[in-house]
Amino acid sequence: MRGIFFNGKHSWYAFRAVISESEKPLPEKKLAEESVPYSNVTYDFSVLNGKQTYQDRILKYKFSILANGARNIERKASAFMNWLYEPSEKIVLKDDSDPEYHFLAKCTEISTPEFIGNICILTATFKAYPFRIPDSGTAYTAEQTRFPDLEQDGSVDAGDVSLILSAAAHIGAGEPSGLTEEQEYLADADMDGTITAADAALVQQFAAETGAGNYENSPEGWTKFLNFKLGLKEEIL
Repeated sequence: MRGIFFNGKHSWYAFRAVISESEKPLPEKKLAEESVPYSNVTYDFSVLNGKQTYQDRILKYKFSILANGARNIERKASAFMNWLYEPSEKIVLKDDSDPEYHFLAKCTEISTPEFIGNICILTATFKAYPFRIPDSGTAYTAEQTRFPDLEQDGSVDAGDVSLILSAAAHIGAGEPSGLTEEQEYLADADMDGTITAADAALVQQFAAETGAGNYENSPEGWTKFLNFKLGLKEEIL
């Protein structure tokens, strides 16, 4: 039965919830267009720093939840919705139809449940990072990683490390990160859904490796470094 693995459980084995329909559109590009005054000319600065950025990807899954007896279905549906809503951060979501990849996502909306006898039908909407992430054994491409150049000066250095450490400290204290939305995205260097000192350590090591001439200080160099650190194969996806 097709389902999802999320929040430590599989939808089918834990709740007898099977996917009947799904929508996984490609992420939309983030645009930074500016019009020239008194003309029809418009410039797009989306890739000014060398890499196109994207909006979060919106995933929708329509589930049919099965139960033994009509009395049990409402209780099971409630437990299912609580399971989806529980994580407050983006975490791993694996879709059985795409076994070699996963998303980092959190559930942001659930439709009003529809009960038909022993079945409950509902649609769950997830907000995910733009790209699918290869599971262990398959390498990232530069388009699937995030070059942690928070200062937007074209390279990764101690200044970027400092910004990530400061953000991690603020978040640990329950405060805003002090970063822009784009910087928060880049600061999560290991792409696990949170900004921590581990991200800063990873970026610091990369900066040291580039200083030693082992990697190019670029999105491509960062991707090679990350693949090596994670033990992933150097393959084109």
